Amino acid sequence: MKKSFFILKCSLMLLLGMIQAGYVFGGAIDNSGVGTTALSMGGAFSGIADDVSAIYYNPAGLGFIENDTGNAQIYGVIILTEFNYSTDSYKDTSDEVVVNPGFFISKKYKKWALGYGFYIPYAGGGARFNNFQGTGYNIDGFEAYVAHTPTAAYQLSKSLSIGAGLSVYYGLLESKVFRYAEIESDYDGIAGYG
Repeated sequence: MKKSFFILKCSLMLLLGMIQAGYVFGGAIDNSGVGTTALSMGGAFSGIADDVSAIYYNPAGLGFIENDTGNAQIYGVIILTEFNYSTDSYKDTSDEVVVNPGFFISKKYKKWALGYGFYIPYAGGGARFNNFQGTGYNIDGFEAYVAHTPTAAYQLSKSLSIGAGLSVYYGLLESKVFRYAEIESDYDGIAGYG
């Protein structure tokens, strides 16, 4: 009886965890999360980062990957966004599907590890409104910041490693407003360093 109750309790906790998983990330125009292991942990990965996504979370974690191995991880985050913009008179909603791709690659050489990441840590979403707030304007927008991050780590001992990375962010911003004529603005270039 106790074993059956324990199994039922664990199953319910697992089911509730799966239901709540949709609320872990805010979605587009936010941080989409990076890496498959960290995504499944709700982003709580920095302290134990020991796979190739350590490039994003904690570059020193690359030092704990097995010697003389190459590692790669490719992932995609699918974000179903819903933007609501309401006033007393109007309610506008935009439902967009956004896929944020990314990949990491690393190679360990004895005590040294080198890595590179290409991912979208911020934004990566868009919105589209037809007849926005009854003005007759159709608005279409998209925003993403793509990171290119080379990293290096050195394993000092079995339990201590140091690491560093340099992120160069490339920004993409597009917006279009339509009414009688199309008004377009976009930015495509270096957006920052980290």
